[in-house]
Amino acid sequence: MGKALPGLDEPLLDVVSLARRGPNGRLSPEEISLVVRTLRRTPEVMVKVSGGARSTAGALAHLKYIDRHGDLELETDEGAKLTGADAERSVVEDWELDVLVARSRSPYRGAGRKPSKLLHYIVLSMPAGSSPAKLWARSTSRGA
Repeated sequence: MGKALPGLDEPLLDVVSLARRGPNGRLSPEEISLVVRTLRRTPEVMVKVSGGARSTAGALAHLKYIDRHGDLELETDEGAKLTGADAERSVVEDWELDVLVARSRSPYRGAGRKPSKLLHYIVLSMPAGSSPAKLWARSTSRGA
């Protein structure tokens, strides 16, 4: 611990770290749980926002990437499962992204501003061996 200046009981700079302490000077149960999971190297999900599309062509390209150009199925938020080469286009049409593009070109938008993103790309990276069915069941039961 640093030295205090004459007339002060506490040092001006305390360079000792005792981790994050709760209001009573101890780690909270949630903080202890986090430390335990970290020390046990508990696998976790990583969530990454990796970009987005500002045009219908960008949205279409991303959906083609997700379904591997029609080889995998796409599932809508209503639970409909779409397959085939034209599945991506039907999703883009259903979302009416062309209407959003038209609105973003409004003369009232302001000169020099980029069009807003029509959608954001979110990547969930699961630990090896994770069950996609269990993950989907948990996310839909929580109203995600």
